[in-house]
Amino acid sequence: TVDTAFSFPDDVGGLGRSLERCVGMGKCRSFNGAMCPSFQATREERYSTRGRAHLMHELMRHEVIADGWDNEVVLDSLEHCLSCKACKSDCPTQVDVASYKSEFMSKHYESRRRPLAHYAFGRLGDVLPVLSRFPKLTNAGLRVPLARRMVCRQLGLSENRNLPLLANEPFKVWAGQHCEDTRAGFHWFNTKSSSEVVLWIDSFNGYYRPDLLRAAVRLLTNAGFRVGVSNRRFCCGRPLYEHGFLKQARARLNEILHEFHDRLPEDASILVLEPSCLSVFKDELTNMISGDERARDLSQRAKTVGDFLRENGIEPKRKLESGILHLHCHHKSVVTGSNERGWLMDSFQKLSEPENGCCGMAGSFGMKSKTRWISERLFRRNLGPRISESDDSVLIVANGFSCREQIEAETGRRPLHPIEIAERCLPAD
Repeated sequence: TVDTAFSFPDDVGGLGRSLERCVGMGKCRSFNGAMCPSFQATREERYSTRGRAHLMHELMRHEVIADGWDNEVVLDSLEHCLSCKACKSDCPTQVDVASYKSEFMSKHYESRRRPLAHYAFGRLGDVLPVLSRFPKLTNAGLRVPLARRMVCRQLGLSENRNLPLLANEPFKVWAGQHCEDTRAGFHWFNTKSSSEVVLWIDSFNGYYRPDLLRAAVRLLTNAGFRVGVSNRRFCCGRPLYEHGFLKQARARLNEILHEFHDRLPEDASILVLEPSCLSVFKDELTNMISGDERARDLSQRAKTVGDFLRENGIEPKRKLESGILHLHCHHKSVVTGSNERGWLMDSFQKLSEPENGCCGMAGSFGMKSKTRWISERLFRRNLGPRISESDDSVLIVANGFSCREQIEAETGRRPLHPIEIAERCLPAD
């Protein structure tokens, strides 16, 4: 046995028992499904779900892999994992490599120096609030070729990819200035309504795309709901897991339970625009803090806007003509039972979904020099060609921040978030 941050509640015996889920049938070596994208790109066993599970199993046995958590072969295998979570849903025995990766990265770097990129991307929830104080200066630095080249080299990033630019004004500032009321830890919009819903302010949209959060407030208030947003900054800590900052991740979750959940209006749904953040509430939260009833409650209340609209009988009032849909890999693998896809399908006369797996970006994975080629290969298998072959009148819909960054960088087309589709299909009266 080994002490782990995750509880692995479905596996009595913890991580060691969970690793025995892999029985070697090899579905992860398929070239057609969502699993395993890194194997599909490399065709190497060590980069498959089965290969990684076996490497971790040998690590735990301390026979073939004698140096345990220090092993560089295991590190390389897991660094090429996109943490897409497809294995947790597509594998017949639900092997959970994304969690194994988090545990390994945490223990591998317990007593060694981390790369600078780990702090820049893993601690993004701490970095963005600081950079957002000087958005014009930060963005100017990213636009200057020499400065951008230096940043890329320091962080091990591909110089062929542009870093996303910060919004001039974070959503939190706008919310404080435009809300109608502030009480009990929340800014409130449309205070005349008695039907309350809470909008989660994720770090990606909060600092990069606050226009999407403003659109969500408009949509929900126009639909007659009272919308609350926290007047404190919270972050679910999604990037922490990929880099193994699990102590910090647990602290984030506990803060959310104590300072956010405990102030929630009774029975109010929590709407999350970013699927990678929603997956924290659906997966990591109940895995890491499995015995807390508040964790279960928060997990059940968190949902997409499409889920919420359908639950409340709000259907599209008009249909758009044609679109291409790409849902974030975490949405496909973790957010089970979601109505988001169905609501979007009903919003179009024709909406196709060419890619059943990851687009290849997966957070910072597609930006790194070491793995950029895998990202490009994955994008070009289905999604990229379908977008390139489509007419400019065809709308591209993607609910993940990193997915939209990938699509725009590779095709020059600006994808729309589902909230933008909902606004078009639910025009204000």
